[in-house]
Amino acid sequence: MQVPNYAKVGSAVKLACRYDLEGAHLYSLTWWRGAEQFYQFSPSSPDPVIIYDSPGIAVDKGKSEREIVVLRNISHASSGKYKCEVLEDYPSFEKDSEVKVMEVVDEPKSPPKLSLGKEQWSPGEELKANCTSPLARPPSHLYWYINDVKVREREEGGGDDPRPSFLSGDGERQRAGCGRGRGWDGPLTHL
Repeated sequence: MQVPNYAKVGSAVKLACRYDLEGAHLYSLTWWRGAEQFYQFSPSSPDPVIIYDSPGIAVDKGKSEREIVVLRNISHASSGKYKCEVLEDYPSFEKDSEVKVMEVVDEPKSPPKLSLGKEQWSPGEELKANCTSPLARPPSHLYWYINDVKVREREEGGGDDPRPSFLSGDGERQRAGCGRGRGWDGPLTHL
C-alpha cells in the first residue's frame, strides 16, 4: 500500500493498493478514510468504479484505476487514516486490508525573520534576539545557529531557562541566531 505520510495543501496525491490474489478473482477493492468509504472498484459490475462523497476527498476519476486512486486539491480535511481493503470473489470472499496515515501540511511561505535588540555587541555581552517563523501546519520548530552550526539546548547550573545558549571564547554566556526545522527546507536566517 502506498499513501504519502505528508501532502501539501492544494496538491494531488496518488494512493496505490497493490495485491496478489494468487489466482483468485477480485470482487472489490475499496478505499476508506477513517470510517468513511470514498472509492470502490468492482470489476464485474456494469459500472466498475463508484465514488462516494466524503469531506476533504476529491477523487480524480480520469486518473484513477484498478490499483491507483488519485486525490486532487488536498485540504486539511483530507488528513487521516487511509485503508485499502481487497475482497476476493466467490467462493472464498477472503478479505485483506492495510492502513496508513496521511497528514496534510502547510509549508511556511518564507524563511524565519530574525530581530536583534541592536546591531553590534561586545564579547561577553548578552545578545537578545527574536526568531519568528510564518504560520505553518504543523508548526515549525525553530532552532538557533552560530556560524551555520546548530546550537544545542541545555540548562546550565540547574536554571529554568530553556533557551539555547553557547559560551563565547572568554567563557561568557551569549544568545544565538535562528533557523527553522521540522522538515521545512529553506535558507538559514543569519545574524
